[in-house]
Amino acid sequence: ISAATNSSTHSTVIKTLPRGILNPAFIKYNTYGTLNAARDNVIVVCHALTGNASLEAWWGDLLGPGKAFDTDQYFIVCCNILGSCYGSAGPESLR
Repeated sequence: ISAATNSSTHSTVIKTLPRGILNPAFIKYNTYGTLNAARDNVIVVCHALTGNASLEAWWGDLLGPGKAFDTDQYFIVCCNILGSCYGSAGPESLR
């Protein structure tokens, strides 16, 4: 199973505690399968289930046609969280 690796940038400054900011805030994510015309076949896999956005690396036995994360039926999005060391805005970000 191959993933489409994407990133999204949030253009508004995000304030963090105690005095930090994320500007810009960006997040990396992978997608699997195809989004249907009605846009109602999406499964979002949260970071708590993975160590990064590579669903196939962590849950590969469940990913693919006919499996729990069925790529023939669903459009699956797996993203990192802010602060991740896997390409999303975090401690190593320039700002």
